[in-house]
Amino acid sequence: SVHPEQVALGQQIHEALPQEWIDACHSYDGARAMIFALLLGQDETLRNAELEILKKSCSEEIYDAVCNLFYEVGQLHSSIKFSLIDLAIPTLRRLSRNEYETFRALTDQVIASDQQVDLFEFALLTVVQRHLDVYFNESPPPRIRYRKFNDLTEETGILLSTLAALSHPGNESAMASAFDRGSSSITSSYGLAIAFQPAEKCGLEQIERALEKFNFAIPTMKRELLIAASRSVLADEMVSSNEAELIRAIADAIGCPIPPFVRTAPLLPVAA
Repeated sequence: SVHPEQVALGQQIHEALPQEWIDACHSYDGARAMIFALLLGQDETLRNAELEILKKSCSEEIYDAVCNLFYEVGQLHSSIKFSLIDLAIPTLRRLSRNEYETFRALTDQVIASDQQVDLFEFALLTVVQRHLDVYFNESPPPRIRYRKFNDLTEETGILLSTLAALSHPGNESAMASAFDRGSSSITSSYGLAIAFQPAEKCGLEQIERALEKFNFAIPTMKRELLIAASRSVLADEMVSSNEAELIRAIADAIGCPIPPFVRTAPLLPVAA
């Protein structure tokens, strides 16, 4: 269900957006350019490699729009990035199937261009692809495979460890505290032990696999995972742009409503 504060906040953010961004999200070329601009890496060398791919594969209009938009939207807070994605998705759903498949393949190519996918590019891409794939492929809801947290203790550990490490880089005691705060709601309810996972066990492939498995879990487990994730990032009573991006991606990837606090981030364009 959508919370009233999410709707009100969504309207506030929408009203604060420059008209040219809204217009871009409402045109076929502009919507594609907006998504590519949001996916470009912050590192200049990496970004140049990504732009090379777009230059070869896109029309000149889309390529020029991407270059211009990146400098406007690249440093925005995630709450605004998500509003732009949400505005672009209805337009992208009106692409032909061929256009959609070309666009989808190109988003994958841009992300993978440096062989090392950034966690936040992955988070944004998960949101975009999830919404478009469900629409174009008209796939039935996933069949339930997992009914108990015992089946997904490692996956739960991977997702909560990633969030804790992201929230407190380099600070092991704060990391452990955030992890315990999140995992305790599950461990106490189910009498389970969920182990903190080191960085080498929390690569993007493992994160993606964990999300895929949770997509086949019962709704109660999905909801409890998001509650645990929310408790973890709220341990320090602040939600950074990156934390919000990752939680939104987790929610979308497992087909669960977005926690309202993800929408209550600053409206001003602040750096991630």
